[in-house]
Amino acid sequence: MIFLTARGVSPHIDRCERLLTDLKAIREGTGPSEAELATAPLIDQFSKVYAPVPCLTGFIHGHPGIPDGPGRTSDLWVVAPDQGCVRTLSRYYRLGQPKPSPRQGL
Repeated sequence: MIFLTARGVSPHIDRCERLLTDLKAIREGTGPSEAELATAPLIDQFSKVYAPVPCLTGFIHGHPGIPDGPGRTSDLWVVAPDQGCVRTLSRYYRLGQPKPSPRQGL
């Protein structure tokens, strides 16, 4: 979400510009690169949640701004399980293992 205030445009517009660059690379078949995915944080034991936008929760490892541990991503924009990654508003995440589903009928 972009906010316009007396102080100007929120910094989220920069995130949107980076997202657009990544979306164009995906469309052109040039992204994400192996180098981008190698340095992307890993989210393990992940599951999709709505808060009120789709995002992932799980154990995040290697995020540049938060310590390793339980966390939630920003809005999901691209989900590419065959490539083992997602693109959120902020960055790529490599996908580890999904969280096991609770057993039905127990």
